[in-house]
Amino acid sequence: MIRRAAVLAAVLAVLATAAPSMAGGFEDELLARINAYRQEHGLAALHRDAVLDRLALSHSRGMERGGKLSHDGFDERFARADSNHCVENVGLRLPDPSPGRQFEGWRDSPGHDENLLDPDIRRAGLGRSGGYATFLGCR
Repeated sequence: MIRRAAVLAAVLAVLATAAPSMAGGFEDELLARINAYRQEHGLAALHRDAVLDRLALSHSRGMERGGKLSHDGFDERFARADSNHCVENVGLRLPDPSPGRQFEGWRDSPGHDENLLDPDIRRAGLGRSGGYATFLGCR
């Protein structure tokens, strides 16, 4: 509980100091939670990347249309990311598709957690469609 309280305090601090264009929204809150978690582990914060955002959103929309979680097309997203290293998390959170529940689900899953804490990534793209979410992190 103390760890979660520290993460929440860090998230609130990030949101409070964010530029107006960065405040609010599912993706912004999710990235704030990811960055607070990374900072707790001594890692650099990730910066939003418009290209990665578009790739993540497109993938989330595709999962919603298909009605299933998948990493289908990751190689194509990776090729379009202009990077030599990328990681990806996907998730479905129904009935509660909140940023907090999505973050907790990834944090509590060893493989997804490893991606959140990858020390080699610097940029992030996030996209949500319905209850489906995609996180794409790249160098």
